[in-house]
Amino acid sequence: MKQRWLPEFDHPDVDAPQSEPVAAGVADEDSEAPFAEVLPGQRGLFTVERELVGQIEAALASGRFEDARRHRDALVALEGPSIRTRELGTLDVVGDAGFWDRPLPVVVNEWLTLHRDLEALPNLRRLICDGGLSRLLERHAPAEPVQTAAG
Repeated sequence: MKQRWLPEFDHPDVDAPQSEPVAAGVADEDSEAPFAEVLPGQRGLFTVERELVGQIEAALASGRFEDARRHRDALVALEGPSIRTRELGTLDVVGDAGFWDRPLPVVVNEWLTLHRDLEALPNLRRLICDGGLSRLLERHAPAEPVQTAAG
């Protein structure tokens, strides 16, 4: 059976014979170097700082704000305060251990205030909103935060 692909997403036919993959940049058997050469800037992709940024984003998206705050503080300790870490100032509030344990009206009120403050940071806002919503739904029925925000 032949697969059909969406327009503009061309893919070779499944029935077509496959050719040998081309190993671009890999040394020949006769060559001395058995691995590909490191490109300029490539090592910079694997720094501790970049790893911490990835951990911050993962923690934000899953609502683990305490972990995100801890990773942000480690990033500040490594590279000093930066624009990126200052943008994560929201974690001082939502990353506090007792923030989510307070009464729902207090949490929703502060959450909505923080949400408005994140207007200028759309990517960060999306991550924090997704994580905050999942955190609220862990503790409350879906209708409760909505009724609290409307009331």
